[in-house]
Amino acid sequence: MIGIKIKLKNVVDKIFDMYYNLFTLKPYLLRKEW
Repeated sequence: MIGIKIKLKNVVDKIFDMYYNLFTLKPYLLRKEW
């Protein structure tokens, strides 16, 4: 049970990091294009 919780947390952290990177990189890339 604990192992499943840790796995779930890792997946959530990965998804959160992905979205965080998307939202921080996108404005940066858009600014570069302008």
